[in-house]
Amino acid sequence: MTQQPGKTYDVIVAGGGPAGMIAAIASARNGADTLLIERSECLGGTATSGLLCNWGAFDNADRRHDFTRMRLYEDNQPWPDDLKNEGERIIKGIPEEMLIRMQNVGAASKIPLGYISINPEYLKIIADQMVREAGAEILYGISAISIERIDREWIVGTSSKCGQVAFKAKQIIDASGDADLARFAGAEVVTGRPGDGVMQPPTLVFRVGNAHVRESDVYLSLGKAFRKATGRGMGCWTPVPLMPGVFSINSLHSPGVDACSPWDVSGALENMRNEAVARTELFRLHVPGCEDIFLIDTAPSLGVRETRRVVGDYTLTEDDVLSARKFDDGICRYAHNIDVHLQDAHLDKLKDHGFVPAGSDYHIPYRCLLPKGLNDILVAGRTISATHLAAGSSRVMPCCMAIGQAAGTAAALSVKMETSPRKLPVDVLISTLVEQGACI
Repeated sequence: MTQQPGKTYDVIVAGGGPAGMIAAIASARNGADTLLIERSECLGGTATSGLLCNWGAFDNADRRHDFTRMRLYEDNQPWPDDLKNEGERIIKGIPEEMLIRMQNVGAASKIPLGYISINPEYLKIIADQMVREAGAEILYGISAISIERIDREWIVGTSSKCGQVAFKAKQIIDASGDADLARFAGAEVVTGRPGDGVMQPPTLVFRVGNAHVRESDVYLSLGKAFRKATGRGMGCWTPVPLMPGVFSINSLHSPGVDACSPWDVSGALENMRNEAVARTELFRLHVPGCEDIFLIDTAPSLGVRETRRVVGDYTLTEDDVLSARKFDDGICRYAHNIDVHLQDAHLDKLKDHGFVPAGSDYHIPYRCLLPKGLNDILVAGRTISATHLAAGSSRVMPCCMAIGQAAGTAAALSVKMETSPRKLPVDVLISTLVEQGACI
């Protein structure tokens, strides 16, 4: 039996990943009584449960130069002006505040431009602290399973070890990563690429210890030799701050998997756990400096790149991304290249091979957060309204964090002004975001 709701929250945020944790902070800081529900037992999503120990990137520099900058950074060498001045930080506000708190305890690298290594355990703690300090409530181990509209309020049905419990809210932010609540509420959703619906494959990240290599060497030399010897890629290796010799490795793919299907996910997890063991042995045999590495763990959660995306009032396109398009209702800036992990001939035809011009960036329009035809619900994170290719850029964690700040702020302002997010004056939202440190 479903326990009936008691109090009505101003805002419920479903999902505590990169978008949801920031949305909850922003909502509470703007005066909304906020509840954050998370099905796992920590915040951070892909960066913590998924063990993907890098945020990349907070700037609009040329991504093709990141590995060169990385090597100079590792060698404590100065960057030449053309590498130092080609970009600026564009992800600020609450995401940057969280990053600085991580850096202050040594749990994040201080590289000025490029991918930022992070320690997932410290992120769990700092995310908890920031959400609590903002005044939001967190409930772990609870999944949203239904939603209905009654008397201008949302009733969110949830499932946990206590059974089924319902919660009431004036505004909903769906940061589930899979558009769960938006879909339950009737939003139109799409999956995968046009034509066949094939989605980007998920990954299971794993960590190894006792590795004596440099991150830049993986990309600039070791990876080529490894592929020549084994026919496989080394993947992305990220050194974990405060854990010498420990690397987080993103190299395993499971094609043809729908990450919303428990049957697909179960098979993918089993296969990739076995592959993590096999891949670790290959590293021992073929990578200098990895002769004595050992497998520490595989991620508790699958690293998901793509499932459902809502159809919103506007759909971000790959042309918007690659032409660095700005919008009157832009609520954050981003500049990552279009990163789609599929073998597809049309990807090679993208302008500039899918890279945003150095020093440029595009806007995420506020309308992408508004599911078409629904009021009082926003989406945040990789499920915003975007084409399959555009989402290859906007899905990256720092962008999701910035979107989360906009969504949380919009929800709180809507409650305060007694209006819906769709009717919220966008100039009020943007000016509030700028006042609170966001870069627009």
